[in-house]
Amino acid sequence: MALSVYAPSHRLGQRMPVLVPVLLLCTVLLGALYQPLLYVLPLQILQFVLPCALGAVVGALSAGVISRAPCRSPPFAWGLIVVAALVAWVASWASTLALDLREAYPDASWDLLLSSLTPDFVSEWISARNAAGWVDSKGKTTQGVFVTIVWVVEPIVMMGTAVFAGREAARRLFCEPCHRWLDTRSLSAHGLNATDVKPLIDAGDLRSLVELSSDELMGTNFRISVSRHRCTTCNQSTYLSIEEVRVMNTRYGPQDRRKSLLRNVVLPAALDRRFDERLAELEGAPSRAA
Repeated sequence: MALSVYAPSHRLGQRMPVLVPVLLLCTVLLGALYQPLLYVLPLQILQFVLPCALGAVVGALSAGVISRAPCRSPPFAWGLIVVAALVAWVASWASTLALDLREAYPDASWDLLLSSLTPDFVSEWISARNAAGWVDSKGKTTQGVFVTIVWVVEPIVMMGTAVFAGREAARRLFCEPCHRWLDTRSLSAHGLNATDVKPLIDAGDLRSLVELSSDELMGTNFRISVSRHRCTTCNQSTYLSIEEVRVMNTRYGPQDRRKSLLRNVVLPAALDRRFDERLAELEGAPSRAA
């Protein structure tokens, strides 16, 4: 059975022309602070923690811009997050080059310094930094190939973390008539997995999906999450998403691993009310009036 799904309007939002330059300026400033800090920290922090931290901050700032614009174009939202992270990374290298030039030629004017930035000069500067490497907290100097590997991995980690931090903002649903983001509520059916609900999804049986019940005898380390997205102003824009969630034991403790099974299908008003009834049954609260 064919199901209707949410179709974003792809509008960028009235505030986007103002917020994007502000975002990029912030990422340039963050990048300028990043490299000087990077080279005075221990090697183990340099390799992973600081790029992740910068990426997370850039992702959070990008998410704020997407939400406040408001941006209803997922491709543009994803692209904005990646570009912002890339700008921060480029700015970190550009600021480091500028500081090295000023340190080497303290009396030269900026016009003269900028005129010296030929491709050959930049290539030689990168090679010199690679040969110099860095000294970790134990006094060990790292040079050559390992430095190159870190340089290649660094922007990948930075952009990956930024995308992860900003992913929810890029995925959110929007009510165009009310000009606001939709609210999300979720139900969980423990003991069920993707195999259990696949026939219902294939049949387009949304009622059975809304009315899923837990099967505790099958275990509690996996479940089906049923999410309802609805505009709380008009109560008309309503969608349903289904995910399989498995709890995995990792070195950092239990972590949820999610797999999308059904995303953003239009939920009829009668099933929307039934979802509220199910929420009330589980929470012990009165359901929303019809």
